[in-house]
Amino acid sequence: MTELTDDGLSVKRNESGLPILKKKICGNAFEGTNIYKKNGYYYLFASIGSCCNGVNSSYKVVVGRSTDLLGPYVDKKGKGMLDNSWELVLEGNMQKWIGPGHNSTIIQDDKGTDWMIYHSYLKTGNEVGGRLGMAGSCTMDR
Repeated sequence: MTELTDDGLSVKRNESGLPILKKKICGNAFEGTNIYKKNGYYYLFASIGSCCNGVNSSYKVVVGRSTDLLGPYVDKKGKGMLDNSWELVLEGNMQKWIGPGHNSTIIQDDKGTDWMIYHSYLKTGNEVGGRLGMAGSCTMDR
């Protein structure tokens, strides 16, 4: 987790130009992270695996949750994301959809349904084209 400038538009950087790390909340296996608060919990969504290998992409969305924004974020068994533990949220079926991930945000519609925005490859024959923007409904449960 990094610190933002006072206007909230940029990441604060140290003398070397690197982002100022406020607190490490997950291990090195993750990227494309997003935190969403719901029902008293903070959910840390992240992507793992290979995103850009066409039909061989293993990208998927995983999650951990915490009662505190700064963690610790844990899976259902209480194992920490700092140790690269997680719960699976979404993965491709390798038949039609391959390598879904890099969830950018979760939005709630007027009916109260949460939607995760992410990308995925669409498999056609033995090939995939570019990654497509996707939206899928999601629920936060225990």
